[in-house]
Amino acid sequence: MRKKLILFFLILTLSSLLAQYQPGEVVADIVFEDIVWDAGGQPTFTQHSIADLIAAEKAVVIYFFDISYS
Repeated sequence: MRKKLILFFLILTLSSLLAQYQPGEVVADIVFEDIVWDAGGQPTFTQHSIADLIAAEKAVVIYFFDISYS
């Protein structure tokens, strides 16, 4: 059982290292919506793309969280 567990973690570690992008590698562009709430509680949606933000020399931080629309 111990050998199987070690083998599992070794495969998991190697596959995660090989799955990451390398610096300078071209990847698919990601388009997302930005939600801004006005004073009346109504949302305004604006589309952005990572490529446009990088071209404008802006910093990009991707943070995933849960949004509740209730």
